[in-house]
Amino acid sequence: MTAFTPYLSTQIAFGVLIGVVLLLVSRMTLRRQAHSQFPTAGRMFAVWWGSLGVAWWVWAGDTLLVGSGASGSVAGLIDYMLVAVYFVFIFVAFASLFYYLLFLFVGSPRLSWAVWLLYGAIAVVLAGLLALADPPWDGHVTGLNGDAIFGAYTNVADVLGVVFIVPVIIAALSLFFVVRRAEDHAQRYRILLLSTSLAFYLLMPLFFDSNPGIQPDGTAAWVREILNKVGLLAAVAAVVLAYRPPAWVAKRIGARTQKGP
Repeated sequence: MTAFTPYLSTQIAFGVLIGVVLLLVSRMTLRRQAHSQFPTAGRMFAVWWGSLGVAWWVWAGDTLLVGSGASGSVAGLIDYMLVAVYFVFIFVAFASLFYYLLFLFVGSPRLSWAVWLLYGAIAVVLAGLLALADPPWDGHVTGLNGDAIFGAYTNVADVLGVVFIVPVIIAALSLFFVVRRAEDHAQRYRILLLSTSLAFYLLMPLFFDSNPGIQPDGTAAWVREILNKVGLLAAVAAVVLAYRPPAWVAKRIGARTQKGP
């Protein structure tokens, strides 16, 4: 049986904590849309954070299952279901974010059907690859490890992952160019913090993510893990500051209650 090492316990604790913070941010973002001129776009932004929060909890639960050393058909089925649920929430999150970003640039939800069609198609293909590479009845508990999940189909999954995430990253980074079109200092402040938050959240794992294994590969794994998770928490904190700036900042920029998405 696999022991619950400090490294594994730290990962699980960070996963639960990040999930809690993301759900709180989602609730705060949703409440800001009560008097919004574009409530649907704002709600999609809240769904992005909320879906990520649930996905982190599922990730923590599956990591707990892997760490327990469970095996057998029941454990394999639970592992398969947790991985599938994780991907469902991840796809909902990114599709919602892409909808929100498209609305900011296009100003209309007319392309929303294309967003959901694209991400839905990728989700179906990945679900099929997951079932082929790691059948739920084989009793094998892989956890959320890409190479172990997709096996011989890892290269195909990687390509689909690029198609899945690259458009969102490009759109999120493009928000920095929208700052120039802001009407006032308060709007410019919000856009800048939101774009910085999205850029950090999407790019941090690419630079500092450590493979979520049971045993660390030395001090470097701990450093990557801490930098990754702290960076993600900082990105989420930026969203809170965007909507609720400190009093001295609000006074300086003349910030008022957010009315837009």
